Amino acid sequence: AMNRFLLILVMFQIVAAEGADFEAVDQAASGLLDAGAAGIAMAVINAEGQVWSKAQGFSNLDAGTEMSTGTLMNIASISKTLVAVSLMMLEEQGMLDLDRDINTYLPFAFSHPVFPDEKITVRQLLTHTSAIVDRESIYFSDSSYFYGGDNPILLGDFLRAYLDPGGKFYDRANFATQVPGSAYAYSNVGAGLAGYIVERVSGKPLNQFSRERIFTPLKMKHSGWMLAEIDSSRHAKLYQWNGQTHEPVEWYGLATWPDGGLRTSVDELSRYLVAMMNGGEWQGSRIMQRETVERMFAPQFAAGMRLAGVQEEQGHRQAMGWGYQQQESGHDLLGHGGGDPGVATWAYFFPATLTGVILFVNTSSGDE
Repeated sequence: AMNRFLLILVMFQIVAAEGADFEAVDQAASGLLDAGAAGIAMAVINAEGQVWSKAQGFSNLDAGTEMSTGTLMNIASISKTLVAVSLMMLEEQGMLDLDRDINTYLPFAFSHPVFPDEKITVRQLLTHTSAIVDRESIYFSDSSYFYGGDNPILLGDFLRAYLDPGGKFYDRANFATQVPGSAYAYSNVGAGLAGYIVERVSGKPLNQFSRERIFTPLKMKHSGWMLAEIDSSRHAKLYQWNGQTHEPVEWYGLATWPDGGLRTSVDELSRYLVAMMNGGEWQGSRIMQRETVERMFAPQFAAGMRLAGVQEEQGHRQAMGWGYQQQESGHDLLGHGGGDPGVATWAYFFPATLTGVILFVNTSSGDE
């Protein structure tokens, strides 16, 4: 399935960069359905908004409900970009220092068990260099993924249990062996902690902060982090393709929901991506100053900086909460992808040409 997924992404990029034929993308998308996707929704955007959008397949196979660009689903790790935006909003207001010890902002104290004198910072959380890592036996367990609804474990409680030496999920294996700030290790728990810091600094739950500062000004009126906050009749059913059949995946809530729990549609995420492409503004509604967006998008790993786990030749240039992908055309992409049970997502734009692409699939595949 994944090679088809990559094929459509490549075609998408060509269309966005060179204004090629949308029919070709449509046909490639049909190939994705043939490969097991239940439904797909996609859009190409420019600085004004959507240039083209299309959905194919089904949001609910049993009911025969067609997928649409207004269908809601959890978008997995694209969610992390909203955590970065929220933190940068607080930084812009002078409420947060990206390079201060995060213990300043937390109600419990912790440090790296091997390097207790090294501070862990918000900038490190946003660039996956905090040395906090996802221990599989916890992060991919029932403690973290709760099927059937929103996770009853509160974000702060999970993080304290994971990071505080007295916590029930605490283990030295929750931390990488490197000094904080010295190595890249993709961290969902670190992103959850970044979201929790938004709550501690702003004094508001992240879902409320997001609604006030991002969703409302961008008219993302159907988007939300919790199943309890959204119209579930608009939410896609999720599926796992096993090569022969679509196995339903029950809706779920994450303990570290800021790392992947945002529920939105291609149409509503388009407005957000346009705003980010435009330096913080969508159709006259400004959510962030241009220079703040530019600081967020600045590659954080300087050329020649040898971070363990980062291959320079891969062009893995990490911005704060966002990532660059190097293209052979020389036009680099900036954005984020996502994968979780029952979902595959992609939202990237070309800073050079101010065109972007979004793709949602309500299906995951074992052979990805």
